[in-house]
Amino acid sequence: MRKLWIIPVLLIASWLTAAAPAQAKTSGYGTVSGTLTTPQGAPLNGMCVNLYKKSYHKGNPITTAPTGTGGPDGFFTQANVPVGKYVAFFWNCGAGSIDPNYVNIFYGDTYNPMKATKFTVTKNATTSLGTNPIPLGGTITGTVTDSTLGGPAIYFPAVGILIPGAQKLNLVDSGQGWYIVCAGSNGQYSVSGVPTGGVKVVFAPNNWGCPYDANGDFNFDFYNQSESGTVGTTADGTLTVDGSVTEGPSYPPSGSTDRQGRTSTSARVPHARS
Repeated sequence: MRKLWIIPVLLIASWLTAAAPAQAKTSGYGTVSGTLTTPQGAPLNGMCVNLYKKSYHKGNPITTAPTGTGGPDGFFTQANVPVGKYVAFFWNCGAGSIDPNYVNIFYGDTYNPMKATKFTVTKNATTSLGTNPIPLGGTITGTVTDSTLGGPAIYFPAVGILIPGAQKLNLVDSGQGWYIVCAGSNGQYSVSGVPTGGVKVVFAPNNWGCPYDANGDFNFDFYNQSESGTVGTTADGTLTVDGSVTEGPSYPPSGSTDRQGRTSTSARVPHARS
């Protein structure tokens, strides 16, 4: 039976009294707005903006509606932003018919959040980020081969696109620094919005996994990591980068049989994404 705690009324009153000054210290809210364009200066719809207070990795971002939503083409606005210093991240949220090759980039025209331009939101005021051209990147596609099996790497191998200068990033969903995709069961993958300045492609990157079965296990222990050299895409172009990986010591899962009839007795601990 759950114990019922009885708290004296006077004690509750003292808590409320102590909390009142903290509530009175609320600094207030402001608004952030701006315009995103193509490299040629035309308004660009279908991009969203993440606002990170002080640093991109601290707390949950405030995310705006896609540009052009309920306002002029290319325009974004976000009210009720707590006052303070912020970093903004422009990302392709795929709204409407936007070209998937428009890249994700920080305010300040950089892929590295450490170099992003910080700005201050003040009480009852609008902070304008001005007009920001968004670069147009390309697509990288290819096939991941399992050299042990002599064919396509199966069980959805992970493929990472690493932007130089952003190695410390480890965010999957927003594509900041890393672009992570799961190749298909035929080993084929495709990543759009890749910057043209040069990237590296990492096959089966460590500690990043893609599910291989209905039990939710992950495959980052299956393969030994390999990496391409620096490669460059062209605006709206497609570059093919194939990769080869070998099976790691814990492949296949314990008790299972691979395509060559081998049975494994090694145990693996499933690992969830961080």
